[in-house]
Formats: sequence, structure tokens, C-alpha cells
Amino acid sequence: MVRLRRTFSKYALLAAAVVMLGCASGQGESPRHDAPDSFGFGQLATDDDIRALDIDIMPDGTGLPPGSGSVEHGQRIYAAKCASCHGPRGRGDGPIAVAGLLKDAWGRPIKAHDFTWGLYKSGRHDLDLYRTVTTGLNGTPMAAYDRLLTNEERWDLVDYIKSLSPQRGAIGRLLKEKLE
Repeated sequence: MVRLRRTFSKYALLAAAVVMLGCASGQGESPRHDAPDSFGFGQLATDDDIRALDIDIMPDGTGLPPGSGSVEHGQRIYAAKCASCHGPRGRGDGPIAVAGLLKDAWGRPIKAHDFTWGLYKSGRHDLDLYRTVTTGLNGTPMAAYDRLLTNEERWDLVDYIKSLSPQRGAIGRLLKEKLE
């Protein structure tokens, strides 16, 4: 036990000395600026761009963007924006998916999500789907629709996606029973 304490004390003193030397050597030096001023792509975000994306949503739903959602309107948006990957009935069997053209950020094949199961990668609440439609899913072909669809249209899309499996599937029923 005494030997362990001596060994620990030696390492503690060594670590403290290294930290003190590191702090002392950094005094008076300016930080390094290796990053270029411009990467040659994109554009600067305006104050309006930042305000449009800077939303804080509280657990009670305070701060949610306005919109109520319409399954009928959502179906039209889905047909135009989503069916090519997720299929006409939301089974993940759209022509792009079937052709094997969907790849993740590392170039590996990826499947389009099947909405008919009533299970979603981003969570089970409407807000989770709204966030995914708005921001997309990093590393996947799922694009962000924050600039392509209005808040109301995104809520319409969420309502339609949820209507594809309103707890009707066997897995959805089992999960609902387990959660209740």
C-alpha cells in the first residue's frame, strides 16, 4: 500500500509539473490561425437566416413553429418530394432506393426508411419527425427541407407520414401495448 502511494505521488507530481510548464510556455503567445479566411464555397449566413433556424423548443412544446398539418396536403408533398426514395406507400421501395442509388456519407449502400412500421429513427413524436424533415439526417441521403418547405408544409408532411401507420402494424401494436 505504501509503495502504491509513493508511485501515485510520483506520477501526480510529474503531471503537475507538465501542466505548469505547459501553462508557463503559453504565456504571451498569440493563438495560431492556420484556417484559411475562406474555403471558397457557401455563403455567409444573414441575420434572417440565423433567426429562421434559431428556435428553442421546450419539453412542453413552447416555441414550436406554427402549423397544424393536413394529411391531404402532406400526401401531395410526399408524392413530390419523398416517394422517389421512400416509395408511394412509404415502404422504403421508391425507384431510387430499389435501384440501389442511396449511399451513406461513407459510400456504403443504405436503405430508405419504411414508414409503415410506425417506428422512426429520430423518435416517436411528431416533433421528432418535424425535426428530421427540417434538418435532414447527417450521414444519410435524407436532405433538409427547411428552405424548400414552409413550416406548415413540413407539419403536413409529418401528418401524412404518421398516417401511413397509425399504430396499425403488428410491431406498432406490440410497442403500444408495451408502452401503456
